[in-house]
Amino acid sequence: MTHEIKYPVGIQSFSEIITGGYVYVDKTMYVRKMIDTGKYYFLSRPRRFGKSLFLTTLEAYFEGRRDLFKGLALDTDDVDWTPKPVIKFSFNAIRPTEKENLDKYLNATLSDYERKYEVKYILGDFTDRFASIIRQAKEKTGQNVAILVDEYDALLLSTLEPEKEEFNSYYRQTLKSLFSVLKNEDQSIYFVFITGISRFSQTSLFSGANHLEDISIFNDYGAICGITEQELHDNFKAGIEKFAEEEGIEFDEMLAELKENYDGYHFSKKCPDLYNPFSILRTLKSREIDNY
Repeated sequence: MTHEIKYPVGIQSFSEIITGGYVYVDKTMYVRKMIDTGKYYFLSRPRRFGKSLFLTTLEAYFEGRRDLFKGLALDTDDVDWTPKPVIKFSFNAIRPTEKENLDKYLNATLSDYERKYEVKYILGDFTDRFASIIRQAKEKTGQNVAILVDEYDALLLSTLEPEKEEFNSYYRQTLKSLFSVLKNEDQSIYFVFITGISRFSQTSLFSGANHLEDISIFNDYGAICGITEQELHDNFKAGIEKFAEEEGIEFDEMLAELKENYDGYHFSKKCPDLYNPFSILRTLKSREIDNY
C-alpha cells in the first residue's frame, strides 16, 4: 500500500512538519554551522521562501527537542542539546491598521514571558521589560537566552505610503528601542537570529546592534532556504514521477518544466540554482503548473 505524500503547503512550523509526517528538506546542517561559528545573525529572503520555517527549526533546537531531529544532519552526540530559554517575536501577523496593535502585541508577548520566567517587578516601557525578561530567564534557567525575531520589517513595509508615515515612524521608533536591548544585554544572550525581507542595513533599527552578521549573501548560507536541484531529486522524486505519469510525459520532461517555472534564484556569487519552495510544494500537491 502506497501512502499519499504530505506536502507542508503554508506550514511554517518545523515541529508540525516533523510530527505530522510531512516531507521535509533537511536544512539542519545550517543550525550546526551557525551555533559553531557565531552568535548574532540576520537573514533576508523573499516572502514564502522558508525563513519562518528555519526560525522555528532553531526554536526547536534551542528547546532541546532532539526527538524532532532524529535522522537529520543535526542529530549527533557532539551537539549541545541543553535546552536554552527562548524569546520569540513574530511581527508578520500584526495588522498595521492602528498604532496600538504593535503595543498590544508587545504587551501580550512580554507578559507571557514575564509569567513564564517569573519576573517579579514589571517596570518601565517595552525595552525595560524585554531586558528584565532576558536577565530573569538566565537567572531562572542558568542558561543564556536565544532570541528569535521573525519578519522584523513587516510593519515597516506595509506602511511605506506617504499617508501612513505617522504609523511607519512610530513602528520604527518602537522597534529600534526594543532591539537596542540586543547589545545592552549581550552578557545574558546565547544566540540571536533575525529575519526580514529588506536588508537590515537599509533601515536604522539596528544602528545600536552593529554586531549583527548579515548572512543574506554569504556563499556558505546561499541554500539555507529554497530547494536545490539535488534536494529536489532526493525529497520529491516520487511526487514528480506521479505528476509526470498523470501528464503523460517522461520524468525528465517534468523536471524540465519545474526548472523552467520555479528555478533560478541565487543569493550569493556561488549559490546553487534554487527552486522557490512554496511553488514546488503547491505544484506537486495540486499537480498543476501555475504561477504561485
